[in-house]
Parts: sequence; structure tokens; C-alpha cells
Amino acid sequence: MKYRLKFIKGIKDFVLEDLQTNFADKYTITSQTETTISFESDILDIDEFRTLKTVLHIALINDDGSIAVERNLFRHEWRKHLVPAGINPTLAYVMCKAGELSNEDIVMDPFCGGGTIPVTALLDFDVQKVLASDISSKAVSFTKQNFIEAKINKNKYSIFISDIKRLRIQKGYLTKVITNMPFGIRAGKHNKNMELYKAFINFSYSALTANGKVVAFTTEKILLLENIKDKFSIEKEIKIAQGGLYPSIFILKKI
Repeated sequence: MKYRLKFIKGIKDFVLEDLQTNFADKYTITSQTETTISFESDILDIDEFRTLKTVLHIALINDDGSIAVERNLFRHEWRKHLVPAGINPTLAYVMCKAGELSNEDIVMDPFCGGGTIPVTALLDFDVQKVLASDISSKAVSFTKQNFIEAKINKNKYSIFISDIKRLRIQKGYLTKVITNMPFGIRAGKHNKNMELYKAFINFSYSALTANGKVVAFTTEKILLLENIKDKFSIEKEIKIAQGGLYPSIFILKKI
């Protein structure tokens, strides 16, 4: 059978790892681009590929190159309540993967939106605990409802309303902070973000353990990097292209 995967530009390495981890020797790649991978496999049921977390779509391809069947893999039944500029679940998974989450991690998302990153951290990486906050009461309400839809144990998370500039967590309590930062283009304004980004970095530095990490998704790259001096070093930058924007996932390590 011939299949073709579609994914977000910039994350192909994660897709290849995802494919290998889930299907090992059950496929042979025939071609690839920055946003697609074509392969052949003896797997007959396209729905077996729903275990792939980094892929947007998968299609079964006819011999003439037309699409026989297609599936959207980024849609999740628990994600019923969405916020504007919310992060795609595929990117949320990649961010958690890039942050090397484990079941020992205590993770926070201080701009949680509809809770896509926190739910992903718990469902797919079984972290010890998640904290989620947002200045928007509507976003927090949506996050709570999505957590209920995902049937996550209440002991595994805490969700609350908070402005990042007033957010306080016990020093050294968190191991990872993973978040979709406010953008100057689609959400919020650049001048407002100047205050938010400074507050975010100061909060993260205080709340993280000595070896803690930040995984931040943003187009405000210069603004983010201006605020990390003497607090975080850049471990990695993953450049993304999506919807006409060119944000990056930054993995920052506490100094």
C-alpha cells in the first residue's frame, strides 16, 4: 500500500522518529519533502496510523497518484473547546517531545489557552503533574472542560486564572515550562508583549529547578532572547513555517 504523510514545515525529524518508533520495519520511504513523506507498507488499515502524533494528515494513494482515503490525525475527541490563536495539537506534541518530558516532570503552561499543551503533556508523556493558568477566564474555563473531556485524574493537574505579571509559584518547584507565547501579530500587541515576556522569563527563572527548561513557541524571537540574558541559554531552536508565519520553538536551559 502507498501512503503519504503531511506535516508542518520544520518538524520532519520528529515525524521520522515518530514513524520509526511506532512502525519500525513496517514501512519503506519512497520520497520526502519539507512537508511530506511518502512510503510503502503492508499495513492495510489506514487507521492504524492514528498513533502518529506529529502528523497532520495521512492519505492512502492510488497507483495513479490520486487519494483513495485520507485521515486528519491532529483532531482529538477531547479538544472540544478552542480559543483564538490556539496551538495545533501536533505542535503541542512536538514541543513536549523537544522538552524531553518524563513521568518525573512537573510542568506549567502560564498561557494555557484551551489547554492543548497541558493535556498533551499528561496524556502522551504521563508527567507527574501539570499546572495551567491564563489571564482569560474563558480560556481557563475551556481548559477545565477539555481536561474533563480527556478524562484526566484531578490529582494530576491544577488550573487557575492568573496574569503572568502576578503569577507566583514556589521557587524551584517546576521542572519544565512549556507554552505558546502571545504573538505580536495574531494575538496581543508588541508593546504589551514587552512586559509579558519580561515577566514570563522572570517567573520561569524563579519557579524552575536548577536544571529546569523552558520550551516556548513564538514569533517574537528577538523579544524573547533579549530577556533571557544571565538567566537562560539557548539549547535549541526549531524553526517552523505555518499559516504564513515563521515562529520558532525555543528550548531554553536555566543557567
